[in-house]
Amino acid sequence: MAVKLILVDGGITTAIKGQNTDSTEYLNMESGLIDCIDMGAEVYVDKMSMEVTGLQVSDLIAGVRISHSPEIADIIRNSATTMIF
Repeated sequence: MAVKLILVDGGITTAIKGQNTDSTEYLNMESGLIDCIDMGAEVYVDKMSMEVTGLQVSDLIAGVRISHSPEIADIIRNSATTMIF
């Protein structure tokens, strides 16, 4: 089964490399996302969300794919199952 994760809006912060959440109540999702990529999941980060938040490609972990809205819409349209969190 192919797994494709699409990160948009605030969800793109999941893909920031070098996360330090020690002084927060938030979980560090970086290692979990890297595990997903290592297991073959495709991870897409919305380009427009990056522009809004000011993130650069160099801010993100290796293995994520930067995608524009039409490509993301196409991925969703062609998916057999969609889960939204």
